[in-house]
Amino acid sequence: MSTTQPPDRLALITHVNGRLDHQDEINDLRSRWVMGGGASGYSSEWLATFTTNTPVHLISATTARLADPAPVARYKDHLPERNRAASRITPVKPPVPSPLDIARAQAARSRSTTARAVIPTPVTVWRTTTPAPAAASARRR
Repeated sequence: MSTTQPPDRLALITHVNGRLDHQDEINDLRSRWVMGGGASGYSSEWLATFTTNTPVHLISATTARLADPAPVARYKDHLPERNRAASRITPVKPPVPSPLDIARAQAARSRSTTARAVIPTPVTVWRTTTPAPAAASARRR
């Protein structure tokens, strides 16, 4: 088994070498790859497991995203208090509306908001009549 952890110790990746029992992997008793993150590597923040049958490109994409130093946008309330000390928090200012955004907003406000009267369209009703039993028997004679 090999283990990898970044210097900030906020994530942990383990890889189990050798043959694994399929039932153990299916029942989540043991996994080929285990990735976790949070204040102590493996914690309740998040945990991902990948079995032997997981396509390699999915595991590679996950590890590449974990290693990507690009900032991730989060709301302040979504970042647990215990992880804030290790995080670099940069407030983001809301974008300034463009002239096109302003024109669209003005156009939307200028549209009528009153309900128009709905004129019912005439409906044609077709009725079929069935002959009375006496008339039907009179015709047969």
